[in-house]
Amino acid sequence: MGFMSEDVKARVLKYLLEASDTDMEAEKVKPEMSLRDDLDFNSLVALEVVMDLEDEFNVSLSDQEVASLQTVGDIYKLIEEKYQG
Repeated sequence: MGFMSEDVKARVLKYLLEASDTDMEAEKVKPEMSLRDDLDFNSLVALEVVMDLEDEFNVSLSDQEVASLQTVGDIYKLIEEKYQG
């Protein structure tokens, strides 16, 4: 994964933690963590997070891109590729 600004990463992480049913602290979230297994996301939660991120970063993610998201790092990478901020 390439360089991602700490600001962008923090904004993505904020949405992930707000949507998660876990009490995980931001410092403990690692890129290799599974959205489903570690953050307890189901499809509906993942879709809500994607819509929030699209609004936050003014990007559009295709259904295929969304379906490929498995880990926290996948989200970081996709937002990094799409976001021109």
